[in-house]
Amino acid sequence: MSGRCFAAHIGSLIVALSATLALTACEPTDSSETSTDAAPSAGEPVATQKDTPAPTPAPVVTQQTPPKTTPITPPRRIIPKRPAPAAVEQTTIDAGRVNPDELAHGVFKLTNRTGATLEVDRVHITCNCTRALPRQMSIPPRSEVLVDMYIDLRGTIGPFEKQAHVYFKGFPDAADLRLIGDFQFAISASPSPPRVNEDSKTGQIQLSSLDGSPFKVLSFDGATPTIVSRTPENADRYTECTIAYDYRDHPVPAAMIFITDHPQSPVIPLKIHGGYTAMPERQFVRTLKAMAFSRRFLNLGVIEPGVPMTYDMTVFREVQNHGVPLEIYFGRNDITATVEKVIFKKSASMFPKAQNVTFIVTSNITTPGEVFLTPIYMTFKPVDGSPPVTQRIWAAGISAGEHSPGDTPLMPQPGTIR
Repeated sequence: MSGRCFAAHIGSLIVALSATLALTACEPTDSSETSTDAAPSAGEPVATQKDTPAPTPAPVVTQQTPPKTTPITPPRRIIPKRPAPAAVEQTTIDAGRVNPDELAHGVFKLTNRTGATLEVDRVHITCNCTRALPRQMSIPPRSEVLVDMYIDLRGTIGPFEKQAHVYFKGFPDAADLRLIGDFQFAISASPSPPRVNEDSKTGQIQLSSLDGSPFKVLSFDGATPTIVSRTPENADRYTECTIAYDYRDHPVPAAMIFITDHPQSPVIPLKIHGGYTAMPERQFVRTLKAMAFSRRFLNLGVIEPGVPMTYDMTVFREVQNHGVPLEIYFGRNDITATVEKVIFKKSASMFPKAQNVTFIVTSNITTPGEVFLTPIYMTFKPVDGSPPVTQRIWAAGISAGEHSPGDTPLMPQPGTIR
């Protein structure tokens, strides 16, 4: 073969080989196979081949769980609150110190905010002892009405807080009234009420003059008081004193009775709380659903023998048992009571109706200055023929005349139920 033909032949081989390499680079092979080049024939120049890069493996696509989506709740529709139809000038009235023998009283002023006449629909109270009485049931536009709120906790000592709610026709919101204060005699007692249990049959009571007037404790439970301290010290009359009591040697009475020379607080009865006094009252607590009194304790004060004295209390009874005349009597025969007047009235409490009972008490005690602690009973016969229902509270007082303490403490007689 001539040199020119040999050169041409070599050129053709190089062109063919270049095309083959280009084709191989464009078509990747399976990674499990190995490419092998044929050995060149003898006498032919060897063409070197560059290493082909390993093909990149295809990414493995994993199935992903779609994220949990919380259901989208539509926004709540906010309805603007309607303003109260009546504005209360003073929602809370502090009655201050109230004599425990009297009613707590507060006067609230309500103003009609609307352009129409407001009609009182109802008055809701949270306790039988509370009454709220609007002075008129219709309030002209932009006008005012006064509401009298009373709390009858006579015989109770200590702070009080009661509420009443006045509703108007066509309006869901009420005018809220709140009356607070503290039932205390002119001579306050602490602790009040006292508690006597198996582990506390002895203790002390501190008496303080709230108006600064000096006083003297004449007797405690009818006997000579044991004065632990006084202010001024060693004075015959004082503005503050501490008296010790001891019920380990005799039964616990229903109340502690202090007799003083203070003109506004001659008799200070403190009803005792605790297991000793609660157990005897259980039979009367069971009848509270059928009959209840507004008074917690009847303080007769200084009572003149033969002179009638008038008292009153509110009685709550079941509707089907109303209309029967009431009978009132004491646990001792030398004090009598007669019903003078019964007035029916509405009640917004658990008892749909109530009675205001006025009764006259007459004492025939012959011993001047005698301290007494006696139960007072009220009995009535239901109209449906069921057995009579009797309720009881306690009464304390002193017969008019010079008082001198005895040698033994007062032993109250429980009396009998007729």
